[in-house]
This record gives sequence, C-alpha cells and structure tokens, in this order.
Amino acid sequence: MYDTPKKLAYRDAHADCENNILTLPDAARSDIIARIAAHSGTIRAYIHPFFILHAEQEHTHPDFSPTLRGFQGISSSGWTGYYQHKRTVHPSIDTVEKAFRDAVLTHATPDEMPLLVFEEGHRVQNLIRELRDASLLPYIVPTMDSNPTPLVRDPHFPSPWGTLRELLRDIGVRNIELGGMLSHMCVTRAETELQKAFYVDTLLPVHPPKNQLTVDHFGL
Repeated sequence: MYDTPKKLAYRDAHADCENNILTLPDAARSDIIARIAAHSGTIRAYIHPFFILHAEQEHTHPDFSPTLRGFQGISSSGWTGYYQHKRTVHPSIDTVEKAFRDAVLTHATPDEMPLLVFEEGHRVQNLIRELRDASLLPYIVPTMDSNPTPLVRDPHFPSPWGTLRELLRDIGVRNIELGGMLSHMCVTRAETELQKAFYVDTLLPVHPPKNQLTVDHFGL
C-alpha cells in the first residue's frame, strides 16, 4: 500500500513503463490471453531477478560512497570486494541471473509460455536496456523499491496486489511458476500474495536456494 507521501511519489514517478502488463493495449492483451490459453493457464514469473546485479552496478558507480558497516574483511576493498565476495560465497546469485537472462533471450517467443518480471520501478529502464537483444521483451510489473508490491495508479483499486490478481485472472492465469532473487524476502512475499488466487510453485531458480535444483532442471 502507498501509505506515505514518499511511496506515493515513488509510484507516480515509476508506475509507467514499456510492456507493463497492468496497462497493455487491447492488441497486446489479446495476444497474451492467447498465449496463456495455449499453455493451460500457466505463466512464468521472476521477482527482482537482477536485484544483486543492479545494486552492484549502482554501488560501484564512482560517485557512490559506500558505508560497509558489518562486513569485516570486505570494507577495505569497497563495494567491488563486497560483491565479489557475495558472488563467490553464493553461486546461486549467478544461477538466477543466468537463468532469467537465458529465459528472456532464448525462450521469450510468441510460442513459449509468457514470462513476467517484477522489477523495481527505478530500475525498469535499466532492465529494458539490458534485454533489448531479446526476440520478445517479457511482460513487466513495476514494483516498489526493494519490495515486490506492484505500482498501480488506478485510485479505484486501493489494493495493488488485488489489482494484479484480478488482471491475471481476467487474462486466464491459473498457475504461476516462480523464481527470483531474495527468496526469503521478495519472492516469498510475492508468492504469498499470488497464492491467494493462483496455484504458485517455486520451480524456477531462486537465491538463496530453497532446494538443490539448478538451471539444468528447467532446460534454460
């Protein structure tokens, strides 16, 4: 819920983006309805799949001044050292990013299951630039900062999650295969909200991993 002026300002600044599933024109809406029907009501969704990558890009910008309190042995090498350490200790970070990138670049075609990505509003344009080589841009849900709550402008729908659930039901979604970054935070929150209307299973790679599955299990 956008319950503070800061959150409202964030929503108003970042709610609109290309291929936003919440605001698709009629032709694009008809297309995704047909694709969902062809896959028995199932879609794939990634929650903030590049969260670590985008934070890494921002924190290693030359104008960024890091404060690495609590990261003993890492702070001396700055944010670059922090992220090098993080990726070494947690290889599932790279697994999630690679799986998502591969899904977009090689599997997001009109004949494939629709792919939905939740991305923080201020990072959506960066995400779109990174995926410009894809044959088909995934459908996007812009979200709050560090929070999977969708950015919805319509004042008649006070519940952002309720608005998204209603839209997904209307276009024929019944099942969602879920993955993404920060499974104990953003992915779990999204899963909880989406399960109120759909069968949701964490079948796609997540970090931290919930199980020992890898991208090889999904043909990505």
